[in-house]
Amino acid sequence: MSTARARFRLSLVLGAGLLLLAQIGAELAPVEPAAYFGGWRLARKFEVARALGTVEVLAVGSSHADTDFDAEEFARVSGRRACNFGVGATDLYVQSVLVRDLLVPMLAPATIFWALPDTPLLDRPEAQQYRDAPFLSRARLPQGYRIVALESRLAYQRKRRLRDWIADLADPPGAVVDRFGQTRLHHQIELGPREGATAAGLSADAEDAGAIELSEAEREARIEETYRVFAQALDAAREHGVRVVGLLTPYHASAFEPGAAYRTKMLSGRFEVFRARSVRTLREHGATFVNWRWLTGISEQDGLFADYQHLNADGARALVPFLVRAADGRDLPDEWSRLATSDERRLLAPR
Repeated sequence: MSTARARFRLSLVLGAGLLLLAQIGAELAPVEPAAYFGGWRLARKFEVARALGTVEVLAVGSSHADTDFDAEEFARVSGRRACNFGVGATDLYVQSVLVRDLLVPMLAPATIFWALPDTPLLDRPEAQQYRDAPFLSRARLPQGYRIVALESRLAYQRKRRLRDWIADLADPPGAVVDRFGQTRLHHQIELGPREGATAAGLSADAEDAGAIELSEAEREARIEETYRVFAQALDAAREHGVRVVGLLTPYHASAFEPGAAYRTKMLSGRFEVFRARSVRTLREHGATFVNWRWLTGISEQDGLFADYQHLNADGARALVPFLVRAADGRDLPDEWSRLATSDERRLLAPR
């Protein structure tokens, strides 16, 4: 009997030891719990935020925040610790849950820059995978940010097939994100004399490719749910003393050329309704709106853009002084608070 009991205890000790080694290995391995978060980009941003801890300035949004906010340079210039939590293909609903339930209580920022999308992105497959991810249902629970912080560290959340382990260890996808959360783009937009509109159009039209099918009723229900949670996120930020600045990030001049998809959609009213409702919601819930869609000194510079709607690393660095001003809330021209600036109206006028 004593021998059997001793063997049982030894088995328990060995099992616990193996579990501990697996957990340590998972912590040290440069791979993220991608399935838990719905994709490696969001998983990587969570790891970055956890490593930084409490920050003073936080950027959220989709790919516009991811590429356009140089948190490291912002911290150097302003002296305020910053984190880039922009995640490409997240829609406004997922962003709002992140802000309301995870980022505000976990990071306690003083200021949030929220890069507003042109459309809700509610019917894109990439957005749906984040909506379906396990972390989102956990985040909505009481103390959800603590549950996510704990559960995402468990070794089994990083499980993947052997060939995926080999591929991710050889070339970690999260390596493109720096330690402050930014994805730096180093290429420049390439435009010929009259290629701007075509290049911009192709890039914008790609947003509609592969869209999941939703009925009109389903689409309207999602939009209403999105704005309800967006308002709750803004209220949560205000209750925690967090100042929210909703941004329209700079676009390249080619986006405003005749034939460009962005110009076409703006003139059709496709973007206008969403923009108006987003800005109205921001203002009703105590947030600030800043319109930099055309930003003189940035938008006309080819060398500052990776494509018509994303700044490259040089462009993100050039945007930092403007962001510092917006974070301070000082010297902000009234023009920047308009739903459409005079420059936008001029550039979108019939030609």
